[in-house]
Amino acid sequence: MSDEQSQRVPKAVPDPVSPSPSTVLRLDDDERICSEGADHRVVQWRNVMFTHWFAPVSVAGLAACETASFDLASRYPKGVVVFNVIEFGLQIPDTAARKKASAVLASTAAHVLVTTTVVPGEGFWASAARAAVATITLLSRAGHPHRVFATTDEAAGFVLPFVAPEHTPLGHLQSALGRLSHRHQA
Repeated sequence: MSDEQSQRVPKAVPDPVSPSPSTVLRLDDDERICSEGADHRVVQWRNVMFTHWFAPVSVAGLAACETASFDLASRYPKGVVVFNVIEFGLQIPDTAARKKASAVLASTAAHVLVTTTVVPGEGFWASAARAAVATITLLSRAGHPHRVFATTDEAAGFVLPFVAPEHTPLGHLQSALGRLSHRHQA
């Protein structure tokens, strides 16, 4: 086998890369874990950046989102999809986190095609949290569509037209979401 051919053979083990201070781990189907912390997990899949918040939002977690967003945009210059999941019962971010969130929204606006946020659950807390997220997004004056949903399936249907490559089946996006949730539960 020539050197050129050996360079094209896929590796059987995950390949860590480091485009930023955080380590990225390549998984199946172009899925990468970009950041994991006590409060969050950021995963890239195709042109989608999934952010799962399972503890109060932190400035460090938001900085990891910003880094992952620019990394993804460098590989998908037509734009990226931001898919957030906020676990039931989280408290409202503190002042420093809210300021950082506004800064991240502003700095990434040029390459974000669409954003969705899922706040799962029923009842007063979930409804109030969805309303708060929708209000914050409205006030940020994002130049792209943003919707808040109660389920990941609803949100997946909303962002699907923006997922690369075009005509990606909904089941593929739902499977990627399932893997993200499964890793959190493990």
